[in-house]
Amino acid sequence: MKSKMLCFGLLIVSVAGLAIAHPHVVRQIQLPLQKGQLEVKYFTVPYDAKTLEGLPTGLYWHLGFANFKVMDEPLNAGATSVAPGSYRLFAHSEKDQKWSLVLISEANGQKLAMTTFGMLAAKDEAKKKELMKTCDDLAQGMIVLPTAFTKGGDKTEHLRIGVEDLGQNFGDFQGPGAGSSKSLGHDFMLRVDFGDLHGTVALSEPAPEGAKKESGGK
Repeated sequence: MKSKMLCFGLLIVSVAGLAIAHPHVVRQIQLPLQKGQLEVKYFTVPYDAKTLEGLPTGLYWHLGFANFKVMDEPLNAGATSVAPGSYRLFAHSEKDQKWSLVLISEANGQKLAMTTFGMLAAKDEAKKKELMKTCDDLAQGMIVLPTAFTKGGDKTEHLRIGVEDLGQNFGDFQGPGAGSSKSLGHDFMLRVDFGDLHGTVALSEPAPEGAKKESGGK
């Protein structure tokens, strides 16, 4: 099955404020699943290499205040399960100038984004350390998504988040329906591009439990 970018329900509106200096647009992806739906919504943000210079290790960047909502059924990111719920999607700065994508609870996500702004604006080093600790406290319980991170190649002028459909995934299911048009699972790729920074996360919609039992699985 030829992969394609799914951008259902694209919504474009002018937005100002929320610590953003000039009008941006909102992009929204609504991806129907076998059960439930995946929604991703974010502000476009212009790329500026200077913005990324000197950022401290451990920083949580808001990715255009991205909201990541999983409805009805969990998704898998490798061995990590993402329970249904509303999250904020962040990029977490790691050592060696690498980044990973993480999910923070909706309740703490907005606070975390604003605290990060305060930390970066603080002039006093003691205040910076205090606010950085507050950021870590707000991120407690975060879901770390297994991220394939690369730097270089094509550059994007604005933050871009997409979900790519990789097709059906039958796993090791061998029972009735295997190889048919009935999807028993589905694979997706979450992709974030910002300038020459690129991160991808493999996501999957698990096969229904009934199908596993029918195939003799436990």
